[in-house]
Amino acid sequence: VSKQFENYSDYLVFESMNEVEFKDLAKSDAYNLLNKINQTFVDTVRKQGGNNSKRHLLIAGYNTDIVQTCDSRYKMPTDPANNCILSIHYYTPSPFAVATVDTTWCVPRTTWGTKEDLDELNSYMLKLYTTFISKGTPVIIGEYGVLTQAENKKELSSIEKYLANVSETA
Repeated sequence: VSKQFENYSDYLVFESMNEVEFKDLAKSDAYNLLNKINQTFVDTVRKQGGNNSKRHLLIAGYNTDIVQTCDSRYKMPTDPANNCILSIHYYTPSPFAVATVDTTWCVPRTTWGTKEDLDELNSYMLKLYTTFISKGTPVIIGEYGVLTQAENKKELSSIEKYLANVSETA
């Protein structure tokens, strides 16, 4: 793919993977495998020539989850162009953002915006800042949001507050 698009401008960005985790592996082995795949991705794109030698590359965090990606076992790949960007998602808290029906892991929430919710959001963004941004690694929150099917009965003002606060805090 990178060879096919080698002469495209910087408006084209490649991403290594999306929401990847390895549930069947021990956690340290899973991190090692993801780190290896991300490094192979960077090495492969960089050697394809053209604009690939310097284009920005999105690098998948562990399951694109902030906490798992900020783990010390996760490593950004070495990049001679120094143009890698961490890719993560934000669907926290899951009972509000993504749960649609009662499950074994949660009961869906219909509201968001308490002091605890705001503190949680701030702590996640601070963790990203401390672990990556402050050390020169840019971060893209490639996905965030709230599932809004009618049966969820999520409070519209909570959805609006969530979306505005995630954007502003990021």
